[in-house]
Amino acid sequence: MKKPLIGVLPLYINSNDNKWDSLWMYPGYLNGIVAAGGIPVVLPLLDNTEDIAQLVDSCDGLLFPGGQDIDPFLYNEETNEHCEATYPPKDAMEAAAFKEAYRRDKPIFGVCRGLQLFNVMMGGSLYQNIQTQYPNTAIKHLQETDFAYPTHTIDIVPDSFFAEIAGTHTVRVNTRHHQAVKDIGEHILVTARAKDGIVESIELTELTFGHAIQWHPEFLWDKRSLELNLFKAFVQASRAQA
Repeated sequence: MKKPLIGVLPLYINSNDNKWDSLWMYPGYLNGIVAAGGIPVVLPLLDNTEDIAQLVDSCDGLLFPGGQDIDPFLYNEETNEHCEATYPPKDAMEAAAFKEAYRRDKPIFGVCRGLQLFNVMMGGSLYQNIQTQYPNTAIKHLQETDFAYPTHTIDIVPDSFFAEIAGTHTVRVNTRHHQAVKDIGEHILVTARAKDGIVESIELTELTFGHAIQWHPEFLWDKRSLELNLFKAFVQASRAQA
């Protein structure tokens, strides 16, 4: 049986942070896809919408990983002092890829920034900084512990697709984000929250498979079944496109 081709949107480091501009990817994303039965391909960073449409058409599914903060302009806010580095070309590429995938009902899976991007693309907004805009939390969402070790608990909505995958209503997750979903976008179902109310998992209800999580499965999939099963569900949905 032909394996599905999974396009992975690239991570980016600019020359302000490194000697050279570079596109790169955490191996955990790619290895998780391979373990789930797919073939991952790290995509180039394109700016031509026709080229992006062709690229999306050639993939059976798309994974949107973490990365820089999303430009608040995309959710009609001014950038505040706590918003960190943005990279508009990445925003533009991912926005165009999302629109094409959504229009074609391609399976999409978002991680961390990916979840935030999905919400913004559906008309939602973000807390630009949890500590200053969501001060009633006692949870540390920027963990300093090794990412292989989950550090806080999330509550999963019963009878959701994610609950079916998880097989439980609570689980501990790893975490590294200072931004989070604020206003929920259209056609989005929240399927898990942290104990402080921060959104941790969503479904895009108009898609056959559109899911995103706020934590980092690329560091956990080879250590427990939950994250591997998320990759498997995504790859299995993409197989129908192959």
